[in-house]
Amino acid sequence: MEWMQENWFTAAVILFAAFSEIIGMSPLKDNSVVQLVMSILGRIFKRQ
Repeated sequence: MEWMQENWFTAAVILFAAFSEIIGMSPLKDNSVVQLVMSILGRIFKRQ
């Protein structure tokens, strides 16, 4: 059940980052958010 909580947290982080980018309020105006999301997704897919 622990992995489920991690995935929900990860999904929340990704959604928040994406939403911040969309409304233009992201504090990171470079590709940091994209790199963060991609690294998180990479970890999820490697685990499965």
